[in-house]
Amino acid sequence: MDSYNLEKLKHSHDLRLSNWGPYTKKYMGISHIPDEKAGLRFDLSVFPGLYRRKVDVPNVMWESGYYPWEASPDLSYFSHRHELEWKDKVYCDISFSAMDENRRLIRCECVNSTEQEQCLVLHYMASMNFPTVKPYDPKVLRPCIVELPERSQWIDALDYEDLKFATERPTDNLGTDGFWRGELRDTGFTNGKGLGSGFGEEINDKVYYRFNIENSISDGILIIRYRFKGSKSACFKVDGIIDGNIEFLHTDDFGLKTIKVGRISKGWHILNLTSLGNSSIELDGFSIVPSDKVKDVKFSVKEWNYCPDIIPGPCENSIILKYKDVDNYYGIVWSHDNYEIREFYCDELDRYLRFNTHNHTAKKFKLNDQGHYTNIFMRPIEVGKNSERIIYGMVCYGSRIKVEEYINNYLEKKSGLESIFNTEKSKVVKYDVIKNGEKYVFSQKRMAATTLTNVVYPVYTCKSYIKHNTPGRWWDCLYTWDSGFIGIGLMELDINRAIDCLNAYLTEPGDDQAAFIHHGSPVPVQIYLFLELWNRTQSMGLLEYFYPRLRQYHRFLSGRLGSSTTRQLKSNLIKTWDYFYNSGGWDDYPPQVYVHKNRLEKYVAPVSNTAHCIRTAKILKMAAYALGKVEDIKEYEEDEKLFSEAIQKYCYDEDTGYFGYVVHDDEGNPKGILRH
Repeated sequence: MDSYNLEKLKHSHDLRLSNWGPYTKKYMGISHIPDEKAGLRFDLSVFPGLYRRKVDVPNVMWESGYYPWEASPDLSYFSHRHELEWKDKVYCDISFSAMDENRRLIRCECVNSTEQEQCLVLHYMASMNFPTVKPYDPKVLRPCIVELPERSQWIDALDYEDLKFATERPTDNLGTDGFWRGELRDTGFTNGKGLGSGFGEEINDKVYYRFNIENSISDGILIIRYRFKGSKSACFKVDGIIDGNIEFLHTDDFGLKTIKVGRISKGWHILNLTSLGNSSIELDGFSIVPSDKVKDVKFSVKEWNYCPDIIPGPCENSIILKYKDVDNYYGIVWSHDNYEIREFYCDELDRYLRFNTHNHTAKKFKLNDQGHYTNIFMRPIEVGKNSERIIYGMVCYGSRIKVEEYINNYLEKKSGLESIFNTEKSKVVKYDVIKNGEKYVFSQKRMAATTLTNVVYPVYTCKSYIKHNTPGRWWDCLYTWDSGFIGIGLMELDINRAIDCLNAYLTEPGDDQAAFIHHGSPVPVQIYLFLELWNRTQSMGLLEYFYPRLRQYHRFLSGRLGSSTTRQLKSNLIKTWDYFYNSGGWDDYPPQVYVHKNRLEKYVAPVSNTAHCIRTAKILKMAAYALGKVEDIKEYEEDEKLFSEAIQKYCYDEDTGYFGYVVHDDEGNPKGILRH
């Protein structure tokens, strides 16, 4: 079981990669994750320019003059080519190589293939980046910080034992993006998350809490923090640690409901809230506090600090950065003597840095207070005609003493830097190439580098931040079917990277919040990825680990598990409109567009979802045979038979010779092929 270190995959959706990597969502370089739980990301963007002429800021959101060039599967080495003059006349290859877990070597190879001397510049741009409220949105999440007096405790509203909506929702056991039932994210909530999403709107919406009081309290107070912008009050029945009814009144922002409890004994207690159906409410959480300490409970919204203390390093050509929101320090050292240390107070460099290309006197550039970049500006860097020049540097992380030690050690061992680079570079993916394939090697190397380095952090799922493979950095979010195909591609480069990609979308057996991680078209490519991995490795360990997780994935899609609404039609055809508008990844497919335009989701089933369920049943039946799961085999055979008969009986269109969408009546009976 441990041949692929599968124990580390349990209860995790993160990639088993270093905290150093190409994880930025802004400007290409190297990133570091100082605290995986916090969602903070340090970026050191490194890029060249032409002295007093041109700088192309390497924005990862669009084509901006750089290309992923090489990468090792574990990202201990990766490089990008920054093109300054077309057709590789003037360019800079910038690479990052692992020195140890806290240090990365920066190597900038400046190449001049022209007949004239070139004067270049090199920018190091250091910045701290904070988690956002949601994908595709630069709005920074500012969580609430709770300060509690002694003998008090805080319980997040989302840390419930169970939550049940009076009317079951299709997403109760398949929350989008791995969100828990009722979960919402917004500034002002403790830890940036709370309970809402219509909770309390219906009579008998219920939430259950169980918590431990470590020390008895003679006169306890219950403080509930909430947000309610309705015109009426929101009323709940409460039982457990107290019994009765609670009325929550309108608040412009967040409010506190204070309730006297009395003596609270040491040990486990419960608190249950049942809606009386007035209005929906958003709950942040609650605190148990001694009555004489209520005034000491403080709530404050986090104010992130973009600006570091810039501390001179232990030698020339080095600085140390201390960010308020990070415990340790970052050190940067570089091997070029002509430089300036500058600061850019702004949220973007695309325009502002370029606008100031000819501003050679200012040390501080102020546009707004929405970001900060510490700029090590090396200039000029003369590169003779038809020659090259290498500029080394290093970035490191640790305590102040350790960072100073790293910088001094770098200076003492400069002669060995090229050896470190060559060692790490040797780990890039190798190809066995036949003669007819030689012409494709160049493009395949670039594709491999792109696939391996397309990783972003932070992405939020299942109450945690993760590193995540992405089809492109614009999509800094989960994508179920895309990631399945990414995993199939990764398998050709590194088995463990493909395993991580698969594991990110699977949940623990019995997880009642999410049968799998769902975002976008519910196409079960994860099961196809698993089949490829199983075929390639023949690993029983992989089979035993992934089978129960993939089984609940299939059972939900086939309408057998939890809140699944996929099999509601009497034809037994599968439809997934309750989870996403796109049945198979074809945004503008004409019959699908017609279904949504005419609001026919209740009545129409596409053929693709049912066909996928047949295939996943066949795959999992093979796995069940290998594992001796006799009862599971019977269920898969039932699915195969039922779905195959449904497709053959109702989906085939004699007029066109194709299988088509099927229309049903109000009772769910099939009527015929969708015509439009």
